[in-house]
Amino acid sequence: MKGWTKMSEFGDLHALTEDEWDKCWAINTKGNMHLLREALPTFNANPDGGVFLMTSSSAGITQAGSTMAYSVTKAAGLHLMKCLAATQGPKIRVNAVLPGLLLTEWGEAFGEAQIKMIKERAVLKQETMLDDCADAFIMAAKNSSMTGQNIQIDSGLAIK
Repeated sequence: MKGWTKMSEFGDLHALTEDEWDKCWAINTKGNMHLLREALPTFNANPDGGVFLMTSSSAGITQAGSTMAYSVTKAAGLHLMKCLAATQGPKIRVNAVLPGLLLTEWGEAFGEAQIKMIKERAVLKQETMLDDCADAFIMAAKNSSMTGQNIQIDSGLAIK
């Protein structure tokens, strides 16, 4: 599940309607809980359990992103991930991948000036490479010693 947002001025408190904030919350935060609930019977039936990987964003650990609602709901999703990891183990591992700017069709919608600014803010002075992001999901799925972790793949955009 990739999430939901739309482009707006980050600090504009009127950019999204109440319904759009609710949609962002329902998809970006509650959606992961509902997906895991549906997967539980399969994970529990599997002797090895399973791994639940959430797609988050560097916006969830910064005060930036396509909208304030997106940033807030991704942050809430990361706390949900930690709560799920703490309560659903040892059979189920739960982690989140936090990409930075991905130059997909959606990422290109930021516009040339915004993309240039984001790249300049990143320590590696580049966008997040799609293959690197995909590799992070594969690594997290294979790693049997990791749960409750934010896996940042963001070219150094949000160093903590």
